Amino acid sequence: MDTVYGVLEETLPRDPAGMVLRAQRHMKSDPASADFVEGLSAANEEMLKTIGDGKEESLLKSYAGFVENWYSKVEDDHLVSGHVGVVKCGNGS
Repeated sequence: MDTVYGVLEETLPRDPAGMVLRAQRHMKSDPASADFVEGLSAANEEMLKTIGDGKEESLLKSYAGFVENWYSKVEDDHLVSGHVGVVKCGNGS
């Protein structure tokens, strides 16, 4: 699968659906686990890297949908408390 993700990144680096698909590869564990939050954090960082300083609305909408979907699945609010600020601001600032 790494080859597929690499080709996807090369051919469609700023495609919103491709960005989400590449980010989801980090999501491998149960939402009740700390590993899930680590994967979610890695996915979040990857998406923010793709978005960069750009203001492409399609990327921002895909990012917002991803965040709403996955952060709502975390069962322990304490696991994500440190990540919510980054998500709300989009870049941690």
